[in-house]
Amino acid sequence: MQSLKLRFKSFQSLLIVLKETCEALLQFKILLPGVCGITLMLSASCDKNDNDPSPADFARCAHIDRTDTVWGEFFYDVCLNNPWPTELPPATQEGLSTFGGIINDTLLFVAGSPRGFAHETATIKTISLADGSELPHRNLFAGMGTYDAIDSSSIICNFAFLNSGLFPAGHNINRANIRVSTHDPSIDGYYLLDTNNYVINVSRWDSQVVAGTLEAWFIDVSNSSRRLQLSEARFDLKVRPQ
Repeated sequence: MQSLKLRFKSFQSLLIVLKETCEALLQFKILLPGVCGITLMLSASCDKNDNDPSPADFARCAHIDRTDTVWGEFFYDVCLNNPWPTELPPATQEGLSTFGGIINDTLLFVAGSPRGFAHETATIKTISLADGSELPHRNLFAGMGTYDAIDSSSIICNFAFLNSGLFPAGHNINRANIRVSTHDPSIDGYYLLDTNNYVINVSRWDSQVVAGTLEAWFIDVSNSSRRLQLSEARFDLKVRPQ
């Protein structure tokens, strides 16, 4: 049994390498239908949710061109098994690479993408200077989206904060932002953090993990009357170098 587990882990590792290679080739429109098609379909099958797709999932993915013999079935399978999230991740402190919150009380924002791994879609980084020293604050990144062929919607959030939960004084406010693109003009836009209206509670801050909760308001850069609220947000992130 142990030997079988080791073999499965080795297969998973190989699949990860092949998946990353094929996705890089796809980005540059270099197609290897035999190897890449099988690799990406296997990867999607390994990552899929335990629950079977619902009728709503089939309707949501009906627009995908399945006659495309190279990527059609792959995109369709990814779409069916990666619906928009319906619940937030738990508020943990273990470095699980999770981030989630609610935008304007209606839209769930849960970091993740079938195009990447958890640590790529939700992470926090240290900032090192040329002399090797580190700045006291850390930069959080969280992103949510999928392949454009499935849905071009995306949400991306960036901001820096200290272990006190405060935005660092003098830091470039343009780096504290949230960008929403969901085909909904009432909410889509590019917003900067309202530095007078946010609360970050840090529950863990060390060399390995930063975790906590967040409530914040953001202001549209082109129209200050448009505001966006991020509520019930929680993050549990592995610390990574800049």
